Amino acid sequence: MAHITIIVGTESGNAQMCADYLQDQLPQCGHRVDVVGDADVADLDLAGRDVVLICTSTHGDGELPDNLAPFARRLQDTRP
Repeated sequence: MAHITIIVGTESGNAQMCADYLQDQLPQCGHRVDVVGDADVADLDLAGRDVVLICTSTHGDGELPDNLAPFARRLQDTRP
């Protein structure tokens, strides 16, 4: 089955609860699941991942949580 990485961005913890639920449920379908958040996100290597889910919230005027900002910048800087 799939190797799934769930990237979490949260301010209040709600997105983390969602990611934790998926981490509990998806292995029952035969998938391998990693949940990544906080400092681990900035340097995350996505090579070899079958599926990447981003479980995040927004706040204010739609800003990303602080822990996802470096990852979002990296995605923008390396997009094709």
